[in-house]
Amino acid sequence: MVRYKLLGPSGLRVSEVALGTMTFGEDWGWGASNEESRRIFDRFADAGGNFVDTSNNYTNGTAERFVGEFIAAERDHFVVATKYSLTERRDDPNAGGNHRKNMMRSIEGSLRRLGTDHVDLLWLRMWDATTPVDEVLRAFDDLVRAGKVLYVGMSDTPAWVVAQAVTTTALRGWTAPVAVQAPWSLADRGVEREVRDRVQAPFHVEIVGDVVALQPEAWLPHEMADVVPVSGEEVVQAEHLPALRQQPLAQVGPQESRSTADQDPSHAAPTPGRAAGGHEGGAADL
Repeated sequence: MVRYKLLGPSGLRVSEVALGTMTFGEDWGWGASNEESRRIFDRFADAGGNFVDTSNNYTNGTAERFVGEFIAAERDHFVVATKYSLTERRDDPNAGGNHRKNMMRSIEGSLRRLGTDHVDLLWLRMWDATTPVDEVLRAFDDLVRAGKVLYVGMSDTPAWVVAQAVTTTALRGWTAPVAVQAPWSLADRGVEREVRDRVQAPFHVEIVGDVVALQPEAWLPHEMADVVPVSGEEVVQAEHLPALRQQPLAQVGPQESRSTADQDPSHAAPTPGRAAGGHEGGAADL
């Protein structure tokens, strides 16, 4: 069964493996039907998974509608993460980007499709290099204060922007990001260098397949996690994870874990990385 851990510096408990839903829906000419998506979701939930990752533009919104349907009976049990930033209308210059107008428009659409009054985690999907950081952070904070979003995070965003965001929110008393998503593959390991060498605040780095979830945890030393290759089958078969663990890519300093399961003395050795987010950077969205 799935184990749980805290999402970054928050108190939110999420399953070690998140279920990504970019392939929920056939609108793009490929992907899973409603029936197949439901089968995937049920296997994930039956294994103990509670962390579901989607986006406002996955399969033109179909993924969010499917997720909303699947979680309806037990909405409060699941931790639902969605994203905003990528355009939904190519003829509208404000239908994409990180700015406040698009954020507010996107979250309202996501809430309707998901059939809920809030999302547990809202990701900024991709840094647009245009919107002021303060504008994004204040809009995030407004959504949290309004109860439409509980936590916020940043995906595909340069480390220096994330560091600026964390510093700014601490200074102004705004809601701070609790997690960061970034792409990773054997062909592109740049995130290792950026996080390890460029970010001043310590980060907990977790790698699964082509996904890296970076969770700011100020009490942890700099560290790099093990690689855990996960195929579509193992995504919902979390009990297979121990057999899939590989040797570390790099180990910088001692590694600790806040997972309650790791309090067992048998876990005193460095703990391999665990999934904490989904990303559509590779063939399969986790």
